[in-house]
Amino acid sequence: MRPITVTAKNFGPHDDLTLEFSRGMMLVYGPNGVGKSTAVVETVAWGLWGETVRGVNPRPADLPAGKPTVVTVVCEHQGVTYTVTRKTTGKSPTLSWSRDGQAPVVYETTTKAQKALEAELGDLGLWVATSVFSMDDADMFTQAGDSDRKKLLERLLGLELFDEASAAARTEAVNTRKRLAGMQLRLQGITASVAQAEEGLARLQFLEGPANPPPSTQPLEAELIVLTQQQQQLTRSVHEAQFGLEQVRRQQVRLVDGKCITCGQPLPEGMVEHQQQATRDAEANILKVQQEIRPELDAISSSIKALTGRIQDLRSQAQQHQALARVSLQLTQAEEQLSELYVQKLELELGFQGLTEETAVAEHVARVLGPKGVRGHILGRALSALTELANTYLSWMTSKIRVSIDPVVGADGSVQFKLSVQGAGGGQYKGASGGERRRINVALLMALSQLRRSDMLIMDDLFDAVDSAGATAIVRLLAEVAKKSDVVVITHDQNQGLLTALSADARKVVRLP
Repeated sequence: MRPITVTAKNFGPHDDLTLEFSRGMMLVYGPNGVGKSTAVVETVAWGLWGETVRGVNPRPADLPAGKPTVVTVVCEHQGVTYTVTRKTTGKSPTLSWSRDGQAPVVYETTTKAQKALEAELGDLGLWVATSVFSMDDADMFTQAGDSDRKKLLERLLGLELFDEASAAARTEAVNTRKRLAGMQLRLQGITASVAQAEEGLARLQFLEGPANPPPSTQPLEAELIVLTQQQQQLTRSVHEAQFGLEQVRRQQVRLVDGKCITCGQPLPEGMVEHQQQATRDAEANILKVQQEIRPELDAISSSIKALTGRIQDLRSQAQQHQALARVSLQLTQAEEQLSELYVQKLELELGFQGLTEETAVAEHVARVLGPKGVRGHILGRALSALTELANTYLSWMTSKIRVSIDPVVGADGSVQFKLSVQGAGGGQYKGASGGERRRINVALLMALSQLRRSDMLIMDDLFDAVDSAGATAIVRLLAEVAKKSDVVVITHDQNQGLLTALSADARKVVRLP
């Protein structure tokens, strides 16, 4: 993001400020307390993000409550020109912004407008880390512990985003691994169910009988009824003949010795003979009936017995067929259930395979984004570039001092960045003299500013406690950097020689107040 113009009213020490930023190098100078950093840095920070870098209230303490503080920032980012105006009277600020001269975008609240703006410009911390540099940043880097120095460099490179991405990838890997374990249990369960269903299906297939049902017993039952009726009729004929014979024999008994058994009187001779003849005729008739009907009756009885057995067999077969029909229905249901289980198993297997691949990808992404992956590669290249640039800049200021920043493994296994100095201080930064440390700081600061190319670099107070030779070298460094990026140099140094040297390379010079 490159600021183009800033206008501010009632902002810090500035009642009415208009600042136009130039391309190349721009010099802003003046004595302490006139608000140089406020004009260049804090107006942009508060105008675009609603907060200041130093965390101070931008409204003057003696400003009346009803009088507004207003800042308008026109800036360029990724080819789009933004116009942002923020206003406050000491209470809730208002914010409006637009793109390329269009009408301002309307939002329900200032918070929503701010979030939408940050989605396009990034947050304040990112801008400060990549665009605003001071000797305090160099001091913080050189005097930091080895582990903190690594964190500072990661922040400058924006690698803290890798922390979020890596943590998200690790979380995703853990979650997918848990889902994979759960799916594996379900797959084991469905596999056991399939095996059980296949075993049950095999048993049912073994029990399955012929598909056609046995013949109906109705024709045989009708034939049995006819034969039974014939049997009953023939039996009745035999019984009638026997009954007639018994009647005759009873009558014959009454004629004992030719006398009536009741009164004892002699019976007529013809009656006795007639009765005897009737008895003989009845006996002959029953014999004839038995001879004629018995074979037929036996044949009918045999047929009835055979029919009864056949009917019982058919009924037994029908019952068995009904049982087999139930087995067949169970078999069909088992086959359908098994088919569903096969489908479920296939779906689980495909899901398991996909989730296995997803887990592998998540774990791979976590490794790639982790300290030993792309992040480590970027840091390694950044270290090499930082050391090379710093030593190049140092060579312009002194011929005897060089620095190296090397990765070392700490006691806890973490990677740390160790700063070493060759040619001064016995190899230690703290052992170097004040002037040597100042040159090292300037070289590192300029090198750090080049690691992440920004549309504009703001260099604040680089000349504190630097001798004339060092100041001349810094001016040379700034001029070199300004060939690649716009640079705003802020200084309170009133040395005329320094100001003249800076002004010679600057396209614009602003004196405050």
